[in-house]
Amino acid sequence: QPDPGTRPTKRSALNSPDKDGSLVPIELNIAPIETDGMRRFVGIVRDISERRIVEEELRASRERFALSQKFANVGTFEHDLDSNRVYFSEQMPVLFGLSQGEMDLPYSEIVAMVHPQDRRRFRAAHRASIRNGTDFDLEYRVLWPDGGVRWPRSIGHVIAAADDLPARRIGIVRDVTADKEAEEALRRAKEDADRGNHAKSEFLSAMSHELRTPLNAILGFAQLMQIDVEAPLEHFPIIHSHIQRRRSSSGILWV
Repeated sequence: QPDPGTRPTKRSALNSPDKDGSLVPIELNIAPIETDGMRRFVGIVRDISERRIVEEELRASRERFALSQKFANVGTFEHDLDSNRVYFSEQMPVLFGLSQGEMDLPYSEIVAMVHPQDRRRFRAAHRASIRNGTDFDLEYRVLWPDGGVRWPRSIGHVIAAADDLPARRIGIVRDVTADKEAEEALRRAKEDADRGNHAKSEFLSAMSHELRTPLNAILGFAQLMQIDVEAPLEHFPIIHSHIQRRRSSSGILWV
């Protein structure tokens, strides 16, 4: 047993010059020991070059992953069904109106962020996914702390444990607010166009009626004049031409 008063093992990572003058990353572990009433130090030096390479590759991979999620406005999550806690990638809090690093929350607090009108549907979809061990794909609204409303879309997969029971869920969340706003704008534009077409049809129908009514009277009197046997013969071609023009005009309006 080491003396309780001795200092614990100290571990340091530093660079040591190699034979060719290049620097080699090493790990130095130093521990004090007591032997024959004397304090000594034991040190172990290990070359950690390969570990540094792996760590750098992992760091670069995580950085690329975080940037890709940021640019795509996508976050990832993992839901541990035993502890009922949800773990998120760095971008996920942003999708819920929070700062990065603020989301390591129980599932109940995640549900509380969902819009009240969507919570029942949200819970039902997730319960069915856990109960049946099936994937899920759900669009819903969330309330931001500043009062704003956003539309995320969650797509997830259930992973079973060794006993084939659901153990955790993993998935992605994407902000589809812009898509929803575009759909709403298109719906309003279609409704406006339909109202415009309806108003145009009513206007043409009313104009046709207003113009056809007096023309029918004129046409009727012209027809009577055509059969008036006492009308001068030189007036018949003029009357006939007038009737044909009125009939043609009436036909256009009736269409």
